[in-house]
Amino acid sequence: MPGIDEVAFQLELVQIQSSDVLKAKFGEEGLCEFWAHSTHQFHHCQRLAIYLLTMFGFTYICKSGISTMNLIKNQHRNRLTDEHLNQCLQLALTSHRPEFSKLAMARKCNFSH
Repeated sequence: MPGIDEVAFQLELVQIQSSDVLKAKFGEEGLCEFWAHSTHQFHHCQRLAIYLLTMFGFTYICKSGISTMNLIKNQHRNRLTDEHLNQCLQLALTSHRPEFSKLAMARKCNFSH
C-alpha cells in the first residue's frame, strides 16, 4: 500500500506478534474492534488493516449498486431521467425502513360528508 513505511510496518508487526497482552486483546475484541481501537503506537499496521477490512465492503456496495441500476434501467428502459434513476437507486439501496403505522397515527383523517 502506498504511503506506508515498510521498515516501520515490519517493526510494528513484530511488536504486535511478540506481545501477549495484544494477542489477548485481539482475542477478546475481535478483528474489527481491535484495529478500530488500536493505539497510535501501531499506526502503520492499523492503516493497512483498516484499508484491507474496508476494501471488500466498498466493492460489494459498488457491485450491488450497479446491479440494482441495471435492473431498474432494464424494467423502465429509456423512459428514466438521470434524476429519476438517482431517486430509484436511493430508494432501492437504502437500509432505512419507514414505520408506516407510526406515520399514519400522526396524521388526522378528514372525512367529507
